[in-house]
Amino acid sequence: QLRARTALVTLEGNNISFRDSNLGHTFGGGIQAGNTDVVIENNVIRRCQEFGIGTWGGHLNT
Repeated sequence: QLRARTALVTLEGNNISFRDSNLGHTFGGGIQAGNTDVVIENNVIRRCQEFGIGTWGGHLNT
């Protein structure tokens, strides 16, 4: 059976910053963002089965 797996953090909206976090231990992903001008910096992401940082569209600054 396939199940949808989600990110620990989902960033919605434009001009968002996500900084200084420690994420881990998930069957899904770490950080997911899908809009424009998203800044993701100084984060620790470990033991995420599907992805650490996932994006679609827009601009990502890491």
